[in-house]
Amino acid sequence: MITFAPVPPSSDQTAQWARLFRQQLAAVNGLAYGPFAGALKTLGICGDHYPDFDALNKVLIAVSGWKVYTLPFQLPTRQFFRLAALKRFGVNSRLRPHSNAPATGLRTNPAAFYEFDLFQHVFGALPLLVDPRIAGYLHRLALIADRFASQPDVSQEFSRLFRHTLEYGLVRENNEIKIFGSALLSWPEETRYSLSPGANLLPFDLSDVLATEPGAGLLQEQYFVLDSIDQLADIIDDLDQLLRDRFG
Repeated sequence: MITFAPVPPSSDQTAQWARLFRQQLAAVNGLAYGPFAGALKTLGICGDHYPDFDALNKVLIAVSGWKVYTLPFQLPTRQFFRLAALKRFGVNSRLRPHSNAPATGLRTNPAAFYEFDLFQHVFGALPLLVDPRIAGYLHRLALIADRFASQPDVSQEFSRLFRHTLEYGLVRENNEIKIFGSALLSWPEETRYSLSPGANLLPFDLSDVLATEPGAGLLQEQYFVLDSIDQLADIIDDLDQLLRDRFG
């Protein structure tokens, strides 16, 4: 497996992590789906120190069997899913620089920094792997993606499903709509916009999701809303059947 040892953070990066954590924890208060805050505590993710991947892996392996590896870039879709099928989750080791990450989180210059950075992956994505429903969903999605990897154009559909759920996903919870996608949890502007009157919220439909390309690092034209996190299991069942019907 390709992996890179994390580079010790500079004092500026440590300060930037603490700043981002404080800002975003306040931004998602009351907006994140129920298990999120507890998952942060379970993993020991906080603003007092930079992420310790050895410590994170000890907890993740114990609670869900997942393990983190770090890379200074984003893996291609097929390779990401191949490793996720082994319960390995890739974290981009680059942290968004302070000069390009104002307090609002507005992506005024998306080319200036990685869309998928360390903060999105650690603060937004890793807590999802503490939830067995989401961890199981990602594992099953990765197994299916790996099984059908040789089929033309299918990798795009897997990527769309991953992004519309685990990056930009919303879910109904106690008659309210909550955030659970990692991008929405980790970028303040997207946190606010996704639940604003201007956001286009649609009920989750697998066919629509597989056909809809997400925006490239910008506020989304539409967000798909689950009836509950438990729906993820049905989505995977439906995806598996759809592909079996399509390819035999």
